Amino acid sequence: MPRHSKIDEVLRVTKLRTVFPPSQTEAGAAGYRVLSAHSLPDALILLVATKPAVVVLSDELHAVRGTRTAEEFHRLAATRAVVTLPPGFSAFELGEAAQDVLHAVGSHSRRLTES
Repeated sequence: MPRHSKIDEVLRVTKLRTVFPPSQTEAGAAGYRVLSAHSLPDALILLVATKPAVVVLSDELHAVRGTRTAEEFHRLAATRAVVTLPPGFSAFELGEAAQDVLHAVGSHSRRLTES
């Protein structure tokens, strides 16, 4: 079992459940601890509780603003490395899409480790 550090924790806030199915995910196989939420209130709770190094957001949830919960979530997420998935991400080829996300998360993790 891979050792997990704060750098490896990933909070994934997206409605794109098919990208990282709950069992045997590529992210898990790559050594990342993936937590997911499908609403901003749940994501805010996870963000506060876990203090992840990297936050991955769907473009739809990234655009949600105008509520106290959304503003607080985005304020706290801005203190972390954020990867925003491009529009139409759910239509991308699954393997390639997962690799793109893992590459982006890995890039942020390496930068955080180096600083």
